[in-house]
Amino acid sequence: GVAGLFNHMLLSSENVGQQAWSGVWDARKIVRATDDQRRSSPRISCHICGSSVSRANLRRHIRTHTGEKLYGCPQCSYRTGDRSNLRRHHSSVHPDQPSLLL
Repeated sequence: GVAGLFNHMLLSSENVGQQAWSGVWDARKIVRATDDQRRSSPRISCHICGSSVSRANLRRHIRTHTGEKLYGCPQCSYRTGDRSNLRRHHSSVHPDQPSLLL
């Protein structure tokens, strides 16, 4: 990662001073940009509404249009198409119950 590269460049650099530090910071920028690109999922347009969503979240987004509700609360009749909404519901409506393992 960035920390390992940073330490490597400090220990193995023959140049001491400004040149060594500028090389370290340039390398950190390159590694950080590569990490950001790896984390970001390509965005695509929803074929129903045209909204721009990440490829990873497309199925969840489509459920907002279809009304499909895969996740149900075990304590009541609440249903949702998004697991994070079920977690939020459970913690706010049923705070005295054990947390869901979703």
